[in-house]
Amino acid sequence: MATPRLLLLAFIISLTACNPNMKQEAPVVPLAAAAQAPQPPIAAKKPYQVVSPNGSREDEYYWLRDDKRENPQMLDYIKQENAYADAMLAHTKALETKVYQEIIGRLQQDDSSVPYRMNGYWYFRRFETGKEYPIYSRRADTPNAPEEILLNANELAKGHDFFEIGDIAISPDSKLIAWAEDTVGRRQYVVKVMELATRKEFPVALGNVENNIVWAGDNKTFFYIEKDPKTLLGYRVRKHSLDSANRDNVTADPLVWEQTDDSFYTQLSKTKDEKYLLITTQSTVSTEVLYADANAAQPAFKVFLPRERDHEYQVEHANGRWIVRTNYQAKNFRIVAVARGAEGDRTKWVDVVAHRDDAFIDAYDVARNFLSIEEHSGGLRKLRIRPWKGADVFVTADEPSYTMALDTNREFNSDKLRYTYQSMVTPRTTYDYDFSKGTREMLKREPVLGGYDPAKYATEFAWATARDGVKVPVSIVYAKTTPRDGTAPLLHNCMSAKARHELLLPAGKKTEIDKKSTLKHNPIEEFRASIYWAKTGPTLVQHLSSAFRGAMRSAALDLPGITKAEVGRMLWVEGDRIDIYGMPLIDMRIVRQAGMNRTPDVRTRAIMREWAAKVVISYTMPQLKQQSVANLLSAAGLYIGIGDYRNEKGAGNYGLFAICPEDHPGRRGEQPSDSAGRNRQTALNDLQTSQR
Repeated sequence: MATPRLLLLAFIISLTACNPNMKQEAPVVPLAAAAQAPQPPIAAKKPYQVVSPNGSREDEYYWLRDDKRENPQMLDYIKQENAYADAMLAHTKALETKVYQEIIGRLQQDDSSVPYRMNGYWYFRRFETGKEYPIYSRRADTPNAPEEILLNANELAKGHDFFEIGDIAISPDSKLIAWAEDTVGRRQYVVKVMELATRKEFPVALGNVENNIVWAGDNKTFFYIEKDPKTLLGYRVRKHSLDSANRDNVTADPLVWEQTDDSFYTQLSKTKDEKYLLITTQSTVSTEVLYADANAAQPAFKVFLPRERDHEYQVEHANGRWIVRTNYQAKNFRIVAVARGAEGDRTKWVDVVAHRDDAFIDAYDVARNFLSIEEHSGGLRKLRIRPWKGADVFVTADEPSYTMALDTNREFNSDKLRYTYQSMVTPRTTYDYDFSKGTREMLKREPVLGGYDPAKYATEFAWATARDGVKVPVSIVYAKTTPRDGTAPLLHNCMSAKARHELLLPAGKKTEIDKKSTLKHNPIEEFRASIYWAKTGPTLVQHLSSAFRGAMRSAALDLPGITKAEVGRMLWVEGDRIDIYGMPLIDMRIVRQAGMNRTPDVRTRAIMREWAAKVVISYTMPQLKQQSVANLLSAAGLYIGIGDYRNEKGAGNYGLFAICPEDHPGRRGEQPSDSAGRNRQTALNDLQTSQR
């Protein structure tokens, strides 16, 4: 917070002591109830050399690292840390419960996902009221087929402090299930396999792997990714056969491919037509894909296109051709087709969806009869369907402002496209679009509990014209009762970098000198970011209680008989934040002057010309006395201050303050006399005399 100057202020303080039998001195300020703060545990220092090719370093706390979580000293220290945290946060338990109840009160506890079809079964996930974990199920695509529970995470989680089911992979013949589960909370998954008809688990437990499993076409071999035991980065693709004698030794499974560049992430998948296995490795600006025949007895992976900087691509397969999303010579991406075996020759790539300057291709999906495209165009995220033969079709929307996204579409031969739709008024809704009929069917709309009624609101889409003529898309939502005459307030939720730039620059064409000398910062955002805004309570503004404690610690350097360390150990300010009474104002000042080859640097902060606060301070007895604590606070206010404008940093005096005694006019709402402008040495002499 850029805080507050105090020219004339009222400060109210309550002091507390931890010893109920203490002999009280003449109080300077009111006395509050006694309190004893919990003491944090102190980790032991144990010399340890960490050897590195770049030079060794001393790490006295290396003993706290225990990847197996078996070191009793480390575990005991963690227990002490947890106990300390519980004690310090005990006063928030009621609030935690309230917030938790508020969150779950808006959730449909017995919710379920929309079933998707795959190889003759409908797969879905559901929750039961009062239970924490999902149940994964399926039904055969036959009339009146019963539910078949695949995995009940509530049962599997028993006996574990943490439990999560990650990837689930069904074998091509739908008879086996492989899944990844994590019981330690570090995304170190263990792969297990079960026969669905008999519910018999195979004796397989492959540990420290990624949350990613893909079956080969033989229904007995699956591929997975081994993690580096130290970095936990997936880097080795291995395959496991259920006929193998290996049960739990990852390194005993055949190595298929290894990533040697730790800036790349690796993923396994299968093309939608289930003909090819894919290894995709990707960094921020580069992609490389390897492929292999999924039905081969010994799948052999080949590089689709070698990685190169600034080329990103994704691969699918449909009707005998590769379908590729690529940004090669297309900054907004395009989709091309290429015959098998010719993928490395870019002269043979044929545009299926050409590059456009006014549309960005986010994602795509393939089916036997059409290609579906998720794109940003016209300021909205839309879905476009392109038949392999025929004209494009845009999926229609019911509102002027909305967003659409591709959803789970597992069947290559289907003429239906599953997608989601939502707007600033309409909750997330799942639809099926029937390509052959040109119709859609709503499958589910996410419930919003708590009395929300979308019929009471409206949304609009508009274009705002920037000063240079560029059109900026704007989505608007409002209650239908809102007056449309310009009197209603507007909450601006998002602004693009270009829009911010336009608002901060003066109108008209800029010369190069003008551009270089323009403000680099958004003053409104800087002003807002410099304040701790109060969400509830009697004030608009708050400040960290640690700022007052820090100011008192600094003041201890100039007072005899007390050290900065003692203040840090034996004195604390109650609460996390302090309510600040006053109105924040904008203060802009140059912090770096313009010069040769250097532009002026302007910073914006909040100041408060007059402010007041109530601070409750606790301290230990007999090490500290009430009078000495009051002196510390007074010294901190006179020449240290708090916030960005504290005098201690030479930044000004908006952070200075003075204590307001019981009979001070500030208590009665009157203007107090100026006590912050006294000479520093005079103030020190007065305080030291009082301390003695």
